[in-house]
Order: sequence, then C-alpha cells, then structure tokens
Amino acid sequence: GYSSAASDVYKRQQKINYGMNELLIWIVALLIFIGIPVFCISKRKMKKRGQKWIYIKAAFYGLLSAFSIPILIMILVLCVTIKNDHFPPKKTFNKEKWTDTLSDDRYKYSRDIIDSQLLNNKTAVEVIEVLDNKFIIAHDSTRIIYFTGYQPSFMTHIPRTLEVYFKNGKVIRVTMNRTSRSVIDNYLLHQ
Repeated sequence: GYSSAASDVYKRQQKINYGMNELLIWIVALLIFIGIPVFCISKRKMKKRGQKWIYIKAAFYGLLSAFSIPILIMILVLCVTIKNDHFPPKKTFNKEKWTDTLSDDRYKYSRDIIDSQLLNNKTAVEVIEVLDNKFIIAHDSTRIIYFTGYQPSFMTHIPRTLEVYFKNGKVIRVTMNRTSRSVIDNYLLHQ
C-alpha cells in the first residue's frame, strides 16, 4: 500500500489527469466560440460585397480562425512553459516547507539548494539532517536522490529529482533532474 506522503502525491497525479480533460473541454469551447462568430461575420461581410461561394469561404475563415487562434495561444503557453521547464521558479530553502508531505513545490527549493551550495562538503548524514529522509528515492555511498515533486509543464507535469553526489564521503555535486513517471510510481508502490 501507499504511505500517507505517497498517497498524497498519487492523489495529486490523479488531479493532473483530470486537468487534461478540462483542457480538452476548453479547446472545444474555444473552437465553438471563435469559429461560429467568425463564420457569421465573414458571411455577412461577403454577402454585402456580393462575393461568390459565401458559405464555403465563411466556413473556411471560421475554421481557420477557430484552429489558428487556439494554436497561437498554445504556442505562447508552450514558450512560457519551456522557459519554466529549464528555469523553474526559485524559492529560498525552508526546511519546514521542504519536509511538508503535502507540498509538491520542493522542486522550487532545489535551485536555491544548488545556487547557495547549501550541501557542499557535507556528509550523507548531514545532508539527511538538512533535507530529511521523507522523499529519498535512492540512496547509496555515491549519491542520494530526492523526489522533489511534479513541475508543471506544457500539457503535463514533470517529475523532478534532486541528486546529491558524494566522493570520499563528502558532497561534490548537487543537480536537479527530470525523472520518469515509472521511477516515481515504483517509489510510491514500495512506500
């Protein structure tokens, strides 16, 4: 079964899936609310000008605008999320908020942990004292991997990890990485 922390993460993942259905509903609504008015306006204008093939041209303009405007909006959203994917928002590290089992925002603290070199030259025991052991996915003599939550991205949420590497028992490098959902699912199943 799932632990309470794992169960909370699983519930959030289910909410993400429901969010995708809502997104599809919004896309259909945009098509209806943009395409039909453009069709009507185009038809009326072409009728006044006495043009031929009014309905075909109006339908073409309606469909073109109904598909192109949402696509342009999605491209804009994609550009913003690509920026956020490579440069996730940064929050100053706070141990209390980091260890909060209900928080999926740990990835926001990862950049501060890396930039401030909070873990440099610490032992594995000291790292666990700072970051706790609640969200450790893997641990051996060369590294500790923490699950830091799901970072929002274009049409999905990306599972993120904070990886702490050791050499001669001391931290030598800390990185923030993507990971696969299967790794997180496997972690959650064994909690």
